[in-house]
Amino acid sequence: MRLAAEMPGYPVAIVEPGRVIVLHADTRAGPTPVPGGMKSEDYYVSTWVFFLDKLEERRTRLISRLRSDYNPRMRNKLFYGSYLVEPISTAMQWEMLLGIKQRAESIAGR
Repeated sequence: MRLAAEMPGYPVAIVEPGRVIVLHADTRAGPTPVPGGMKSEDYYVSTWVFFLDKLEERRTRLISRLRSDYNPRMRNKLFYGSYLVEPISTAMQWEMLLGIKQRAESIAGR
């Protein structure tokens, strides 16, 4: 699943139609949307889950979770950790989920 045209996509690991999509990227396994480190022992592994939880007949909750792991060298902590990736991914997910909500509500209102 591509996040941007110029980037490799996240490999889709699990699909349960109407219920869940799990994306899983590992820089040790090939091209991913997150660049690998400069040294061979560097790695970045990420799992991104989108889960639909049906609340009522006309209400569904979309839950998105992103988890990651990486070689804890200082460079990686700065690049992948709480200083760079976490704030950016939080803002991007917030905007993405708001956009999905708006589109879902506009379709439901028809």
